[in-house]
Amino acid sequence: MYTNNISLTNPHGTPFALSNEYDNVILFTESIEDCKTAQEAQDVARRMHRYKGKWTIERDTPAYTRLANTDPLGNIHYLILHKA
Repeated sequence: MYTNNISLTNPHGTPFALSNEYDNVILFTESIEDCKTAQEAQDVARRMHRYKGKWTIERDTPAYTRLANTDPLGNIHYLILHKA
């Protein structure tokens, strides 16, 4: 259901590398591709996150799922997972 087109950004649209948050980006993207629901994708994002972030489903549309996480400094990051 999901593609390997995954974006990590902030509320201003600044792109970040997935390797900032995930140790094994290839395994992470393959695991996301296997997900069928937003809840499954959220579970994968939480489990594989380097800092064990509390990703929450902020928006789920037919085109994409957006997960949000706030780090200890109060910075918000969005993980945008595009659907096939």
